[in-house]
Amino acid sequence: MKLMKTKFLLPHKFKIFGWILFAISILLYISDIAFGDIPLLAKAKILCVYHSDDFPFVKNPPNKFFQMQEVNLEPDIIGILLITGCLLVAFSRLKVEDEYTAKIRLESLVWATFANFILLILAILTIWGRDFITVMEYNMVTILILFVIRFHYVLFQSGKIKSE
Repeated sequence: MKLMKTKFLLPHKFKIFGWILFAISILLYISDIAFGDIPLLAKAKILCVYHSDDFPFVKNPPNKFFQMQEVNLEPDIIGILLITGCLLVAFSRLKVEDEYTAKIRLESLVWATFANFILLILAILTIWGRDFITVMEYNMVTILILFVIRFHYVLFQSGKIKSE
C-alpha cells in the first residue's frame, strides 16, 4: 500500500475536534428550536461593520456603518461551529491516507458539488421570498455535509473506516 503525501489536508487529530464542534453545533441548533434563544447571546452588543434591517434599495438609507448594535449572536455561533466542524472533519487526513482514499475523497467532493447545486436549482425553482434566504443560509454548509456523509459512507462500504 502506497502512502500519499497530501498538501492541503490537516493532521488526523483535527478530525475528532471537528466531530466535537459539529456535535455541539447540532445540539445548540436543536436547543434553539426546542427552548428558544440563549438570553446571553440573544441581546449581545457588538460592533457591526454594516447593519441594516431596511429593505434593499431604499432611497437614502441611513448610515449604518461601524455602529454598536444589539444582535442575536446565537445563529452566528451555531453557523461558525458547524462550518468549522465540517471543515475539520472533511479535510483531516485519515490514519492511512493512500491513493484509494484520495480517489474516494475527490469523487465524494465532485458528487457533493453536483448534489448541492441540484438541490440549489430545485430551491431556486420552488422557494420564494424570505424563505429562500433561509435556504441559502443552509446551502452554505450543505456541500460540506454531503461530502462528509458520502466520503465516510464509501469508506465504510469499502471496509477502510475500521482503520480510522
